[in-house]
Amino acid sequence: MRITILLITIICIVFTTSADLFAQDAKNVEQVGRIYNQWVFTFDVFITGDLAYVATGTAGLQIVNVSDPENLDVIAYWDDNPGGAYGVTVSGDYAYVADGECGLCVVNISDPENPVEAGHVDTPGHAFGVAVSGDYAYIADGDHGLRVVNISDPENPDETGFYDKPGYA
Repeated sequence: MRITILLITIICIVFTTSADLFAQDAKNVEQVGRIYNQWVFTFDVFITGDLAYVATGTAGLQIVNVSDPENLDVIAYWDDNPGGAYGVTVSGDYAYVADGECGLCVVNISDPENPVEAGHVDTPGHAFGVAVSGDYAYIADGDHGLRVVNISDPENPDETGFYDKPGYA
């Protein structure tokens, strides 16, 4: 018992004394850039290269050049999504947008300054988030669980499966 207490005490001392080695200096954090826009909310962001794809609810998908963090610049936006942009992920030439009550929108971003809708699939719930792996998009669909959409043809996404919470009506 004494050995256990001694061992726990030593572990606590080691963690306490080494915490400063791993902690960030919160007192010296400063904002380096800011963008003023008409976004009411910002729900999600995905960064690839010098571009940030920002899901801004009713203001849609905003594409921001972040190459100079002190001078952020909106280079384009896509707001032809009736449900609002709540989640976004990018894979290749496409941004996959969780479009609220309207499901998943696939946006062609091969020319980031001119995004256009390539495809769409409705889901039964409210799409809040999206992740992509290979040929599939996984949508967090509110009270309708996880939806799986085949995106091998981004212009014709097709729901191929789902997991809904058992016993939930």
